[in-house]
Amino acid sequence: MPELTPIDEELVAFLAERRDVSATTIRANYARVKSHFDFASGDYRRLTLTICDLFSPIYGDETEKSLFATHQFYEALLLYRHISYSYGNGARCLEDARALLKLLGVRQPVVVDYGCGLGYVSMAMAQTHPESKVYLVDMDSMVLDFAEYRFNRCGLNFEAIRVTQEDTYPQLPRHNLCIAVDVMEHLVQPMAAYRNICKAMEPGGILCGGFGNHGHQFFHVSPNLEELREALARDFRPMDKLSCYVKA
Repeated sequence: MPELTPIDEELVAFLAERRDVSATTIRANYARVKSHFDFASGDYRRLTLTICDLFSPIYGDETEKSLFATHQFYEALLLYRHISYSYGNGARCLEDARALLKLLGVRQPVVVDYGCGLGYVSMAMAQTHPESKVYLVDMDSMVLDFAEYRFNRCGLNFEAIRVTQEDTYPQLPRHNLCIAVDVMEHLVQPMAAYRNICKAMEPGGILCGGFGNHGHQFFHVSPNLEELREALARDFRPMDKLSCYVKA
């Protein structure tokens, strides 16, 4: 059986509490599953896409409404994948967090982590700079539940903003940094999210994320982000590091 990482152990504790099953039982079962499927592997990614294709007549990504049902149906598959992003990347997340804090300078960090997943970089920022305030923005699912659980366990200053069918593109709080990495291609209306970010960001605020086009695959509902890049060129100017842009 593989050795469980600290984040694996957090997941075990989260699931034990959520399911009211002993942590010993969850840990043994999770270790077996992790060993068999190797969540960080290309094979697991291909398996996920194959399962999505198999059930696409029932759980598809054609409309805003169907995306919600689909995300919630696949939340466990996606949670395993988000867990795998941590393997061997702790130092990189800390390095990125420190670089973003340096870009902010003396400003108190107020961070919108848009499409946060498990919020690895924003958590590292809040742990490094305890005065930070983090807003976790993501689909209402078990992934965001676990992100909240982790931030709460660390005693960090944060709020979760849940994307729901009733509030697909929520208004955002005033902030000076937005992390929006690999999220816009997953949105039916990426420009709606972009406008909300831009509207709520302070002058001189920083937007971090890559906004290139993506290949067609399940969940990439807006693979062409040309319109967003045009708006980005108008509203922001590029910085030298971390695919960051400063609001004009």
